[in-house]
Amino acid sequence: MPEIAKFIQSGVGTTMPIAILFIFSIVYFGVMTDVGMFDPFVNFVVKKAGSNVILVTIATALIAAIAHLDGALASTPLVTIPAMLPIYKKLNMRPVVLLVIIGAAAGCELP
Repeated sequence: MPEIAKFIQSGVGTTMPIAILFIFSIVYFGVMTDVGMFDPFVNFVVKKAGSNVILVTIATALIAAIAHLDGALASTPLVTIPAMLPIYKKLNMRPVVLLVIIGAAAGCELP
């Protein structure tokens, strides 16, 4: 039984900083989205892409790939989703496409 407690303590100690990062980053990006931090970017992309969903998906892939360059999987959706989801909603695109593109970009690892 004491061995199991050590495993639990080790696991919680390893994952707790990541969980705290997620909690605060979700709050941070939620507040930034509510105050309109991403509005200029959204308006710029919509203006350039117009109603061309292919250009929006390419922009999504580029943003996700750049966000994933630091190697941390957590930052990729936390940067890409708040920036691109309003565009997807404005153009009536399915948010599942956003998730798939982010997953594909995050799946590309450099050796």
